[in-house]
Amino acid sequence: MEQTPRANRVHIGFFGRRNAGKSSLINAIAGQTVSVVSPVCGTTTDTVEKAMELLPIGAVVLIDTPGLDDAGTLGALRVRQAKRALTHTDIAVMVIDAVAGVTPEDRKILQQLEQRHIPTIQVWNKCDQATPPAENAIAVSAATGEGVGALLAKLDSLLAGRVRRIRVLLPYGKLGEAAPMRQRGTVLAEEYRPDGVYLEGIVKAADVHRFLPWLLADE
Repeated sequence: MEQTPRANRVHIGFFGRRNAGKSSLINAIAGQTVSVVSPVCGTTTDTVEKAMELLPIGAVVLIDTPGLDDAGTLGALRVRQAKRALTHTDIAVMVIDAVAGVTPEDRKILQQLEQRHIPTIQVWNKCDQATPPAENAIAVSAATGEGVGALLAKLDSLLAGRVRRIRVLLPYGKLGEAAPMRQRGTVLAEEYRPDGVYLEGIVKAADVHRFLPWLLADE
């Protein structure tokens, strides 16, 4: 699974102000340390990308970014890095500090995501310390793990609308590999051939990597 090309992975970018908890949230979702975390504001100084298999979504790249409200000469360079990550982000997770609430900086970041037409999930982190508004947001706590499951489910539901039409030739010993197409997609054509089963169908974009060894080139 780690051999899945990055171009075929779903890129999920985490954006927000400094110290909103982006790195902590990524670590909670990944179940491992992807980014260094500390109470110091602006700990993440470079964009960090982690390719992994994230259930139930599939092959992804998690992107941790510096705070888009960083200041100063070095801060401007960090902001530039974060904005560069926007160019290859499929879905954005906008992390808002529930204790501080929505700030003008948060609204500016949301506007940038909207201008780029990037599907965005608003996540209010630190919900163990403050109560976020109920509408249009998911309450999470990177510290306790509360709400992480709901965020993963929301990401999966957004990706459900991203589909691709593919053609594969599965060897007879690999017919079980057709499950993502049969269970979560649509089989449009099926033909038994001497060297395997030809399938044409529609699958979730996140499932395409499962068929890479048997993909047929477009005619």
